[in-house]
Order: sequence, then C-alpha cells, then structure tokens
Amino acid sequence: MGWLNGRVAVVTGASKGIGRALSTAFANEGASVVCAARSEALLNQIVALIHEAGGRATAVAADLSTEEGARLVVERGLEAFGHVDCLVNNAGDSGPTKPVQEYPLEEWRYTIDSDRVIAGQADARGTTPEAIRKSFLERSPLRRMATADDIAYAAVFLCSDHARSISGQCLPVNAGEPAS
Repeated sequence: MGWLNGRVAVVTGASKGIGRALSTAFANEGASVVCAARSEALLNQIVALIHEAGGRATAVAADLSTEEGARLVVERGLEAFGHVDCLVNNAGDSGPTKPVQEYPLEEWRYTIDSDRVIAGQADARGTTPEAIRKSFLERSPLRRMATADDIAYAAVFLCSDHARSISGQCLPVNAGEPAS
C-alpha cells in the first residue's frame, strides 16, 4: 500500500529532471499523476514509463506561465481522474529567452549546465566544479549530495497523511549540507 493511494497529484515541470522524478515517485506511491509541462513528447515518455510500471498518469502539454495553461492542466486532471488532491509546483523558467544562436557562450553554458550551483560556486571561488563537489562531500554529514529522487520523496512525504500536521515549514533536502 503506497503513501498516496487514491490521491491525484498535479506535477508541473514533469517532463525532465526533478519533475520526472516527482512524477515517478508519486506514481510509485499510488497516486494518479497529471504530468504537466510544455514538451508533449517528453511528457508522453514519462507517462509511458508510469503506465509500464502499473501506475496511472496523463500528460497535459501546456504553458503554465499563463492562466489558460494552468486552467487546462486542472481541467484535464479533473477529466482524467475526477479530483485533484496535491499540486507539486515544480515548473520554472530562467527568464526571457531568445534564439539559441543569439546566446552568449556563458549564458548557454548556464542554461544547459545541470549542476548550476556547483558551477556558480566554482566560478565565484576561482576553482573547478570538481573541487567544489569534493568540498561539498567533505562538509556533508551524509557524505553525498541530494538527488532528484531525494527531493521527490520529500514531496511524497509532504503530500501524505504522515505530514498532516506540518504547515508552512522549510524542509531542506540537502544531504546535511550546512548553509554557507
């Protein structure tokens, strides 16, 4: 019996990265998942993976930065599953975009770098990303870095009955990394 059996979760930004991990974790815990993002092809991939594992999910390609897109996601979720219990607002954008050929190299690297925090720290300290990773691991009480799955299962917990008395709290998912 999963922690989210019978629940319906809307996961925005569901097509890749943390959103993909969120969608999978919620489905693994028994939730029906409304996977929302802009890329229909990527959404179809995650929904297919959830279905193959025996879960329930539907894909809704929409621009969640607009009221129309947000309404569409909720409407499709209600059509597919009858109700919505949880919203995991994972969608995000780094701001205005432009054609790829107009990006300066630094902005392009920032956009595609999956480890932006480490790259930013390395740049600010005049060292390499590898040195920053080593420093993080040495300072971390758990001797590892948080993963997308770690974040996803924290969200599962917060949407479950196990967190029914938690409200308005900050839950750092950082493998014990001290703030600095």
